[in-house]
Parts: sequence; C-alpha cells; structure tokens
Amino acid sequence: MHDAIELEKRGIPTVAIHTTVFMNSADAHARAFGLADYTSLAIEHPVNGRPADEVRRKTDAIVEDVVRILMGSEPAP
Repeated sequence: MHDAIELEKRGIPTVAIHTTVFMNSADAHARAFGLADYTSLAIEHPVNGRPADEVRRKTDAIVEDVVRILMGSEPAP
C-alpha cells in the first residue's frame, strides 16, 4: 500500500490488489498514509496455494477494473 500511495501522490496511476480479507487493512493504510480516497481492488480470497486456473478466474474478474482505475475512472459497481 505504501508504495502504491507514494506513486499516486507523484501522479503515477497505480492499482493495489488485495484479497477480500485484507480490504479493511488496505483502507486503514490508505488513510494512515494520507490518501483516504485511494481505491484498492479486492480479489476473492484465497489465492495462495490455489490451482492456476482458479487464480486466473479470480484475476480475470478484476482486469477490467484495473484498466478503468489506471485510465482515471472508477471501477464498475
């Protein structure tokens, strides 16, 4: 989070991706590092130790939102 927020503050678009169980922590870190409105993306938990096809399905589900954020738009609702 710290790196993503520092890059954002320098004008470099970033996307921080966290599994669902870590989103509260990501939001707290964004506030602590001075960018409370930073938009992180959640990916379905867990990813560690999961089969590659399952991880690909989870990442495919958010790729359009990654592009939206990097292009300056909000993720889809």
